[in-house]
Amino acid sequence: DMSHIGDCTTNLGDVNEDNSLNVLDITQIAMGILSGEAFNINQMCLADVNGDGSINIQDLLQLVNMIFDYSDDLLGRSIAAEEVHINIASNKVLINSEGAFGGIQITTDGIYSIKETQIPEGWKFYNSDNGIIILNLTGKIQTSPIVISYTGEIQIIEHLASDLFGYKILSRTDSMPLEYQLNNIYPNPFNPITTISYSLPVENHVKIIIYDLLGRQ
Repeated sequence: DMSHIGDCTTNLGDVNEDNSLNVLDITQIAMGILSGEAFNINQMCLADVNGDGSINIQDLLQLVNMIFDYSDDLLGRSIAAEEVHINIASNKVLINSEGAFGGIQITTDGIYSIKETQIPEGWKFYNSDNGIIILNLTGKIQTSPIVISYTGEIQIIEHLASDLFGYKILSRTDSMPLEYQLNNIYPNPFNPITTISYSLPVENHVKIIIYDLLGRQ
């Protein structure tokens, strides 16, 4: 119950209490989420930007929109993602979506070290032993894929994705193959159509060539 501290909505988001909303407040909230260190009761009130009683990626995105004064019109110009996909393969965490999203918060376990990050221009990356937060500061659709390279062993425990407006969207982890594989086609023999499926351990271009029994392409 935070009612006894009074109304904090006039300084909402100003967790470092310097009477200014800026990226420093975003960083302090993000690292507070990741570290698991408790905010004091006033900071809890200030960091809970959407007022739902919990502090997470959704509060960060709404704070981004407040700081950069992103309008609903601007945010609505990008086709929104319906789902964010998280893959782990070959010591890389791959995050992608068909459409724009605002960011993702991932709780992790295991002993690992971040080696390299490839994130779109204008995004911010935060990490600790407990997880990862990747945040879109542009108010627009991402311009490149997100790839996090690491050493060691990592396990994803929980994940939460947000759209550009700061509202939850679906996120899921997808299994990735460990090797290149061409699966059996079905039906075989075929006439006039068949289905050819294959697996790739990394994103790559694929060229499939079909030959008849006489070796003709």
